[in-house]
Parts: sequence; C-alpha cells; structure tokens
Amino acid sequence: MKGRCEMAICTGCQKNSKDMPEYDPIENPVEEDGSYEDGRFVCNECYMILIDKGLDVGSPRNLQNRARLLKEQ
Repeated sequence: MKGRCEMAICTGCQKNSKDMPEYDPIENPVEEDGSYEDGRFVCNECYMILIDKGLDVGSPRNLQNRARLLKEQ
C-alpha cells in the first residue's frame, strides 16, 4: 500500500527517511525498501557498507542488525 509510511529510522546511521530525498511517501515509499521492517530500515549509504563487506543478503531484520553492528564498531 503506497504512502502508508512517511518516515522510518535507519538502524545504521539513525537518520530519518523523511530527510532523505530518495524516499517519498507516494512515489518511492520507504516501506517498499527491501530492508524495511517495523518502522526501521537500512538507508542507501549504510547499505553500501553492507555490500562492500558482503553482508547485503538476508531478511530485513538481519540487514538492520548488521548495519547497526557495523556502525557501532
């Protein structure tokens, strides 16, 4: 359902999706991102870190946990 979620928080950098131009509640809603779950997601910047480390495959929860752990290091 498009436009259901207007904001979510990146688990890696803690940025709000409403402050990211790549997400739009109607045209490109954050809940359609493959890492979105329960109001949280992994933004493009943090996802690129996962890709570089070969950690970019898995469930939304796994991706979120990996992004959070990488940022804590």
